[in-house]
Amino acid sequence: MSPHTQRDIMHKAERWEHLPPDRQKSIRRHIRHWQQMTPAERDRARSNHRIYRHLTPRERARLHSAYERFKHMPPAQQRKLRSQWHHLSPQQKREWIENGAKGDLPQPQSH
Repeated sequence: MSPHTQRDIMHKAERWEHLPPDRQKSIRRHIRHWQQMTPAERDRARSNHRIYRHLTPRERARLHSAYERFKHMPPAQQRKLRSQWHHLSPQQKREWIENGAKGDLPQPQSH
């Protein structure tokens, strides 16, 4: 193991020790969830994370607001929207967020 990798691991271990127990529990839960995902689900998660990283603070606020609305929808409607979201291109997702993250999702682009 390179010295750089060793320093990186030590730094993360020191940070881990100082995290509150509830945060450690949350991280473990996320790790387990990630491990249970299929490769396609992981790819989709990475793509969505790349989109999120490049959002402006205003766009992130809009997205969080849309998510709050989503959480209060009936499960059947959540499943329908989740399925539609997964079929959108990254550009369509971004445009929907830029337009306020309100209303119906656009139709997926045909390839």
